[in-house]
Amino acid sequence: MSRACLFLGGVLLLLWAAPAAAKPLRLCNETSHVLMVALAIDGNGKARSYGWHRLWPGSCDRPDVAYGKGDAVFVHASSHRAHAGTVLLFEGRERFCIQPSPEDFTIQGRRDCGLREFLSADFAPARLDGSRPVVNFVATENYSQRRARIAGAQRLLRDIGRSDGRIDGFASKQTMAALNQFRKAAGLAVRRLIYEEDLQALLTAADNLRAGRGLDLCNDTPRMIWTALGLVR
Repeated sequence: MSRACLFLGGVLLLLWAAPAAAKPLRLCNETSHVLMVALAIDGNGKARSYGWHRLWPGSCDRPDVAYGKGDAVFVHASSHRAHAGTVLLFEGRERFCIQPSPEDFTIQGRRDCGLREFLSADFAPARLDGSRPVVNFVATENYSQRRARIAGAQRLLRDIGRSDGRIDGFASKQTMAALNQFRKAAGLAVRRLIYEEDLQALLTAADNLRAGRGLDLCNDTPRMIWTALGLVR
C-alpha cells in the first residue's frame, strides 16, 4: 500500500481553509482515482468524524459538514476499493474514529475507537491560513481538473480490462475508442466529453469485477500489515 502524507514527497495533499465559519469547505480531486473522503472536526472539547464522501476525478464538491470558528479541520482519503493495484492514501498523524468505506458514518469523539467497535485512521490537518476553505487532493502527475477527469476514465477503463493505454489525462483516439465501446455496451450516449454518468458506470463495472475476482485480502486498519497464504493440493 502506498501512502500519501502531508509534507511528504510522492503524492501531495494541498490544504487551504478559511477561518470564517460561514464558508463551507470545498473538496477538489485532481487525481486519476475516485476518492473516498472522511472529515473530522475538533474544537471546544468536542471531536466528531464524518464519512464517506465520494469525490470523482476532476471534480470539486462541498460535503455537508459544518465547522465553527476556532475548530480544527482534518481530512483522510483513500482511493475507491474498485480500483486495481496500489491504494492511493492521503493521511496525517491525527487519529480519529471511522467506519469501513463506503459505509456512511457520523461518530462523536475520537478516543477508544476499538472499544466502541469502530476503526481508527490517521487524518491530516487542514491549515487555516488561506482565504478559501479548499482541500485539493493532488497526485504526482499534477493533473488539472480537466485532465484528471480524463485520467479517471482511463484508469477505470484499465481496471475493467477495456484499455491498456497510458493514464496521462489526454483524450487520445485510443482512450475515446475504448470509452465509446464501453458506452455502447452500457447503453450510454456517445459524446465528445466525459461526464460523471460515464465515471459512475465505469466505477460500477469495476466494483462488480472486483467482487468476482475470488479471494480478497482487505486491511481495514490504519497500519500496514504482512500476510501469508498457504495452499494445500
